[in-house]
Amino acid sequence: MPATSVQELRGVQPEPRASAAESALASGLKRYERAHRRALSGHRTMIYDYSGGRKMNPAERLLFSTETHDEGVARVMEAYGSRNIGPARMALTATPRALVAKARRPLMRRADRPARQVALSGAGEASRGER
Repeated sequence: MPATSVQELRGVQPEPRASAAESALASGLKRYERAHRRALSGHRTMIYDYSGGRKMNPAERLLFSTETHDEGVARVMEAYGSRNIGPARMALTATPRALVAKARRPLMRRADRPARQVALSGAGEASRGER
């Protein structure tokens, strides 16, 4: 009986056709892989960026230092670290919060301190013309 296909001429057996369930599973796995690769691509890029051992830029230092003092920034950074949000959303929500927290922190430290008592002498008041 003569060979009818190129595969048969080479002695290779053709693969059996996949069942409908197997092909549905394979296409579902490909969709899953694409969706998760796309969703985690920002995280992957940042991990590769950090892996070189470079120093943090000022924005990164601001975010990581502020999250230790501000609960709102800490929640956003936790969501980013657990990969519930991507780097773009983290930057858009955490950076403004971090800037406000960074500006507010010295003011809060001053409010915690007791007021300084300044003793005014009579000579100082007279020299300013307050008598």
